[in-house]
Amino acid sequence: MLDEKLIKRADQIKPYFYHLKSHPKAYNIFNQKHEKLCADIYVNLVEYFQEWYCEFDQEFESVKLRPDRQSVFNGLPAMWEIDRATMVHRKIISKAEKYLRYSRKYNRQFRVIFACSGRRARNLITTLQQFRNPNVWFYTVDYNELFKSPSAPIFYSVTGERVALLPPLDSQETSTTQEITSDLKEPTN
Repeated sequence: MLDEKLIKRADQIKPYFYHLKSHPKAYNIFNQKHEKLCADIYVNLVEYFQEWYCEFDQEFESVKLRPDRQSVFNGLPAMWEIDRATMVHRKIISKAEKYLRYSRKYNRQFRVIFACSGRRARNLITTLQQFRNPNVWFYTVDYNELFKSPSAPIFYSVTGERVALLPPLDSQETSTTQEITSDLKEPTN
C-alpha cells in the first residue's frame, strides 16, 4: 500500500504511524500526541460515556467551531478540548465565544471541558470565568487526575470550586441525573 501511494508514513513518529494519503490533515508528532490524548481519555473513561464521537456537523460549521471530541455522560452533552499548552490565550477566548454563540444560535445546553496539564488547568479556569453562562458550563481538568480519579472532585469550575462531574462507577446505575448534575444549577452571577 505504501508503494502504491495509498498510505503515507507520518513524519517524526516512531514506531511508524501510517495514515491514508487522502486524509485532510497529515499527521505529525504534534497532532499524533493530541490524538493519543483523545484516545487515552476515551479508553480511561469509556465506562462513563453513553456516547463519544468526533463529528463536525453543519451547526458547528456555521459558527466555525470544531470540538476535539464530543461525549454524552449522565445524559448531558460535553464538548472536549484537548490542550497540550499549544493553544494561545486569544484562541481559547475565541473558542469559548464560539461555544456561547453555538449555544445561543441552536438553543443548546452542554459542558465544555478543557483537558490539560495540572498547572494549565488551574490557570485556564481564571480565563474562562468571564464566560459564566446558564447554558454552557466551562470546566478544566488535569488529564493526569482524570486518568487516576475520574469520579473525584477534579474538575475546576468557573465558580471557583472543584466539582465531581462523574459518579463513582458502582453507583452510576442507581444515581439520577438530578443528583449527578448539580453543576447545572450554577449561579450566573
